[in-house]
Amino acid sequence: MDKIVVDSNVLIRYLLKDETVTYHLENLINKNFSIYVPAIVFAEMMSYPKLTESERMTIKSFVNNFYFIPIDFSIAELGGFLRSKYKIKLPDALISATSIYLDAELFTFNLRDFKKIKELRLYKF
Repeated sequence: MDKIVVDSNVLIRYLLKDETVTYHLENLINKNFSIYVPAIVFAEMMSYPKLTESERMTIKSFVNNFYFIPIDFSIAELGGFLRSKYKIKLPDALISATSIYLDAELFTFNLRDFKKIKELRLYKF
């Protein structure tokens, strides 16, 4: 089964009904891809200070439709290694580590920060 890890920018665009993201996510779902949401992505989405309670509930409900991946020892260790090796921000390192650990492609619009990570496979859209 094919696997995709989604970055926060993808989920935010989907929730804002971005047509490109909606098309790609629905296409992946229809092709029976497993969609994974790293814990750090959920935390990033929930961290916006101006979220209403209704928006928070929408995000929680949305994320519950996919596989939620907590940060365990292996992901934390790999994230630390990637952060050190590539000099990237910790959230990006943990998202990358989750994708690599799951042997999944990463769906993101932040190609600039992720394309330098040689171990990572990026979803081509």
